[in-house]
Amino acid sequence: MLYTAPDFRGREVFIYMLSFFFRILVLNSFFILFLSLDLYAVEREWINFTDNDSRGGWLSGDMIFSLPDEAELLKKNDSKLKFVLHWGNNPHQRLGMFLPIVSFPIKKSEGKIKIQFNATKIPPGASHFILYYLNETGKEKEVYSLPFRDKGVPESKPQSIIFEQTAKKGNSVKGRIILTRAWNEKDLTHYAIYWGTGPKTILRSKPPVTVIEKKSWFGSLISQIQSPWLDPVIMEEINVLLPNEATHLIAFSRNYEGQMNEGVSYELEDTNLKNKEKKYTLDLEKNYSFSGMIAGKVTLFLNERDENSHDYLFFGVKTK
Repeated sequence: MLYTAPDFRGREVFIYMLSFFFRILVLNSFFILFLSLDLYAVEREWINFTDNDSRGGWLSGDMIFSLPDEAELLKKNDSKLKFVLHWGNNPHQRLGMFLPIVSFPIKKSEGKIKIQFNATKIPPGASHFILYYLNETGKEKEVYSLPFRDKGVPESKPQSIIFEQTAKKGNSVKGRIILTRAWNEKDLTHYAIYWGTGPKTILRSKPPVTVIEKKSWFGSLISQIQSPWLDPVIMEEINVLLPNEATHLIAFSRNYEGQMNEGVSYELEDTNLKNKEKKYTLDLEKNYSFSGMIAGKVTLFLNERDENSHDYLFFGVKTK
């Protein structure tokens, strides 16, 4: 009499394969869910723009403005909302002495509007679009800030920047900047280093700390042969005055067409602003005004009692 043992191994393989395909199905479901959430997040942006002009310093293309579903402005009773779009030279800093790019009303029921850029010249120093809501009294309130990407400038930013301080005397600082070069340097010629008051905010009142020319093909080859295990870096010695407001170094890629708006930053370790409360805080509530003019309400907040001052002077400062 012949006895055939049950095929337990084949059964185990079947169960394992079934479990494997079930896991793949679950992972795909999660991936589709995260992708849909990410796409929803993109749709909630106020403005979306892609430059189609290959020339640096010029913008062409369609900007799509859309009211996010969760925007507080939708709760207002007005059937129409008015917005003003300005140039900015920092994430939340308007570029002065320039007319608005465009002013437009929009009905709540419409939700979207298209703004066309046709060979629009970028003002010097401009790096952002800043969108303001204009209320019934003419006051502007910032609602969105977007860095734009100029198609003619470099597409690859430096990988990192480090500063090694070797000496400091008064406001003078001496040390070495170590810049890890961009992954792709084919469309860039230089790296520009600026002082910053934050990781993304350039100190516009000061010139660049230094501008470094990228290494030649031969120089890059020699560096790789000498130290093939190290990241491709450029070192630059500096001996400059450290501005009181500076807390960061920010590095950008540039070429002869212009400068990339996205960079990398390094927080300075020895600055006078750390753990120090500002004595004064100045706030400006802007009203709508003509080009070349400024209107609004200035409020000065004192963080501590000042018995030595009786009058305060306010000056306008020209930034680059």
